[in-house]
Amino acid sequence: MSLPQGFTAHGATFTLETSANEARILREIMDQVAELAAHGDASVDEAVGRLLPDGYRDDEKAALELRSLTEGSLRSAKVAAAREVASTLPHHAGAVELDEQQAQSWLTALTDARLVLANRIGLTGDSDLIGELDDAVAEDPEGPRTFAISVYHYLSFLQETLVHAVADWDEQ
Repeated sequence: MSLPQGFTAHGATFTLETSANEARILREIMDQVAELAAHGDASVDEAVGRLLPDGYRDDEKAALELRSLTEGSLRSAKVAAAREVASTLPHHAGAVELDEQQAQSWLTALTDARLVLANRIGLTGDSDLIGELDDAVAEDPEGPRTFAISVYHYLSFLQETLVHAVADWDEQ
């Protein structure tokens, strides 16, 4: 099994080689994020609350007013970013090639997916991600928590390598 290589910059194009399994998992995650962003209820689902946070934490009236003005466009933007990622993925193993706008959509969608997944598995930060994974593997190597933390780690890796590829290109 080969390790993922992450994104690289080639001129104004950002490239990622994916296996069929990676592409399938990413597509499924993006479909779930798009569904949550489009139809999720922040008052019942903490993960949706992470995607659509209140603009004012200490003023409920102001938060509701801001939400009424911005929620529709925020939801649409998050759905569009997740769908953009899904549309750029190969249906089998292969290369993902992104232009600058698509790279920005990927960064948005990867952030959203990480927020949702972190909420679902109870992660509060990246500081002890390896420890969390070690604990999950020790408890159940093939379990859903082990898989979810591994996916979270992979999403973080993709985001980090894409940020570096975009930054390297911007510096040229």
